[in-house]
Amino acid sequence: SLPMSSLQNKQPHSEDVWMSSLPEKYKARPHTAEFNNMCMAEFAYTYRIVYGNQTKSKSLLALKNNLGFIQKRTRSKPAVIRYARFSQVKQPEKCYCSLLKLYLPHRSESQLKTAQFNTYQMFQAFASVKLPGSQEPQRVYDVVSQNRAHYEKHSTTIEDTLEHYERNG
Repeated sequence: SLPMSSLQNKQPHSEDVWMSSLPEKYKARPHTAEFNNMCMAEFAYTYRIVYGNQTKSKSLLALKNNLGFIQKRTRSKPAVIRYARFSQVKQPEKCYCSLLKLYLPHRSESQLKTAQFNTYQMFQAFASVKLPGSQEPQRVYDVVSQNRAHYEKHSTTIEDTLEHYERNG
């Protein structure tokens, strides 16, 4: 929720009590070449959200829709990307939705599944997208796989181990 000082200035029954989340801030990133093909994993890894008194720094970038500011991380402080993982077998829609949100560059939810593909799994497997600056459409599967490989070096081994543990104890 918002800080207590902000909540105290709200009307008693106000429903506007939540801060914007990382996905909302990602979708409000600047419309520049640097950000156009950036997936949310890269955004979280490369930039940090700036709060409070830190917003007076000169190296800040403003997010759209008055959602705050971001600042490029220094090389000495890399981010660890954590997100909910869902089973491809037990919860395939949540699994593929999560992967698309994290690894496919987008600015709105409507870019993650189209009417032609009625599931996230089908969209990832068969759809193509034309990313800004590219001449040809790229397969969504390829874009997600390339970005995922960059940020999840040992994910297959970890997922296999977890599934084996869940099945066999």
